[in-house]
Amino acid sequence: MKEDNGFALVAIRAMRARRCYWAIGVVWLWEVLLGLVIAWPVAAIVRVLYGGHPDGDGPLWNAGGLPLVDLLLRQGPAAAGVQATLAVVLTIASIGGLVPLGMLLVSLAYGTRDGTLLLRVALGRSLDFFSSLAVLLVLVSLLEALFLFAAVGGGIWLVGALIRSAGEPWAYGLGAVFLGTAACLVAVAGVVHDLGRAAAVCFRVGAIAALRIGLEAFRQSRGTALWSWAWRSGAGLVPIAVGAGVCEHLGGQGGTALLVVAAIHQLAVLIRVALRASWLSRALRMVSALGARP
Repeated sequence: MKEDNGFALVAIRAMRARRCYWAIGVVWLWEVLLGLVIAWPVAAIVRVLYGGHPDGDGPLWNAGGLPLVDLLLRQGPAAAGVQATLAVVLTIASIGGLVPLGMLLVSLAYGTRDGTLLLRVALGRSLDFFSSLAVLLVLVSLLEALFLFAAVGGGIWLVGALIRSAGEPWAYGLGAVFLGTAACLVAVAGVVHDLGRAAAVCFRVGAIAALRIGLEAFRQSRGTALWSWAWRSGAGLVPIAVGAGVCEHLGGQGGTALLVVAAIHQLAVLIRVALRASWLSRALRMVSALGARP
């Protein structure tokens, strides 16, 4: 394990998300701010289109969601403006989010016995890894985009080629299988991406070397890696589903109901961030184990 000026990896068994609650809080705060930035242009468009309605934006909460679909599909200039704004915001957020992500990884890998690490120390160390994390993001994003484009194009071609000879059920069924396989490849790429991020922080290497180490860690423990990622990702959908049900019941109201909706939303975000931190701590332990082996 590398060490300089007392900055050394903690024991592998100590890389636990529960020790780094403040770093989880930083990531949660980033998610909250990002949500506000994304919501602002959407709220502005809704205010323009529904500001004169007697019920305000109440129709957008109607059962069936027809007014919401109309807003998204038929309000051309407004929807185009929102989409352009969201594209810019999400691009910036993907890059800027590497800083809180790096702080979380640094805290998991290099925190003290009680899991704490000074904010300025964690921030400084995360900036040391920023370039490696950024290059990893670009490389894996391009690979995932290639998978998706190939899946969509290949699925359309497959359905068109088989729809007359095999019939619609078989054609669309095989097309769905093709798309599902591509989705699995994207998920595997995401798992390897996180293992590469863990390697960049643990071994302080560049993006290519980190990706190579991540691939090796996945090769040696692919079952463990996929299961560890999958059950946490699945668990992260539960608070979203519960929150969506409650918000559908309370949506369109102000006052206390609005505060309850906001609290449920933030609780769901916090749970998902905690599960994400738990998976990253698992990825760090898997990658660090490579360096502990003879």
